[in-house]
Amino acid sequence: MHLDTLCSNLIDRFYACVVDGEPDDSLLADMAETLGFEAGSVINVRHDGEAAQSLCVMAAGVDIDVCRQAEQDYKVSVSACLRDGSPMPVGRLLERDSLVAIEDLRKQAFFHEFSVPNRLEEGAKMLVYRGDERSIFINFARPTHGADTRRRDRATRILAPHMVRSTLVHVRLEQTESFRRLCWESANLCPYPMVVFDNHKGIFLANSRAESALQADGLMLGRNGLRAAVPKENQKLQELLRNVTGASNEAEAMPHGAELAVSRPSGKRPYQLVVMPLMPGRQSLGLRPAAVVLIFDPDEEQHASISRCRELFGFTRAEAEVAIGVMQGQSPEQIAALQGRSLTTVRNLLKRAFQKADVSRQSELTRLMLRSPMLLPGLSALSEQQWDPFRASWPS
Repeated sequence: MHLDTLCSNLIDRFYACVVDGEPDDSLLADMAETLGFEAGSVINVRHDGEAAQSLCVMAAGVDIDVCRQAEQDYKVSVSACLRDGSPMPVGRLLERDSLVAIEDLRKQAFFHEFSVPNRLEEGAKMLVYRGDERSIFINFARPTHGADTRRRDRATRILAPHMVRSTLVHVRLEQTESFRRLCWESANLCPYPMVVFDNHKGIFLANSRAESALQADGLMLGRNGLRAAVPKENQKLQELLRNVTGASNEAEAMPHGAELAVSRPSGKRPYQLVVMPLMPGRQSLGLRPAAVVLIFDPDEEQHASISRCRELFGFTRAEAEVAIGVMQGQSPEQIAALQGRSLTTVRNLLKRAFQKADVSRQSELTRLMLRSPMLLPGLSALSEQQWDPFRASWPS
């Protein structure tokens, strides 16, 4: 096959691996063969500044345990410098003696006890990514006898820019995925069901409360989005989502959000939805978060920590117990009956809580407490949650 065709096929496979996230087991071998080598491997190393050493954290085409054992036994690390001490250039294929003088290499126990037995004494190396915390190398070993060096040079000039670029895309996608997972984990701190929509009105993220709670009773979360059971209410909800995501896409200033009540066939009080736009940091052609929907269930008891309530608002224990009762929708009479206090005592405790919270009405105290960190789950609750922010189990 013509060299240009071979290189074109390899380039397509580079980017397919990155975009699809699926390994191509034969890609390294085919790339090595095209460049005139028998074997190829990828080494991902982390820079350990304190130990002044690079540690192998991932490998393909070579056993990572072998690499780590060699690091431990011989105290060696991946060379990232040329023989003159200058940094190894990104995207250039360099023969081994460009990095370490062969006479110096032969003096090392590593060479005789590891490189020679594994037929790694000859080869070349290319640095395809250099960052503050890690570098990624592609190693080629066992030069093919009689290989055309001019063909190798030409193939390297064609392939190297794409090897570097596809590696950079891979690193950026890893960073994006880490950020999305962080967003989802942060969303689970919200004490209410929360759904984030992208700028095309698709679901970008839903926290665990939304996934577990919104399966029936008037409001459903599925692959086709968030929908209300009553047609008229669903029409209003979809129109509201279109308006808010549209405002996020077009407005320069943050537009106001909106509220919507969604009735429930079970007879419980309606869900209260708050829909807010999320403005982009800068214009983007790709999908991005554009709107967030918070769902409040007035019939769901809000569990709160008395100790956290006292820390946040400076309440005594008795004041905190009464304030939490108000937040949970109980009347002073109900609080008195449930807590075994007289109605006069409850009212006096409530009055003192108003003063400390700088509010004058029960609704204001409730709103203040619901918006505070008081309802955030504890660490034990977070550790028990399953987390897969984009699971495929939503009903269609």
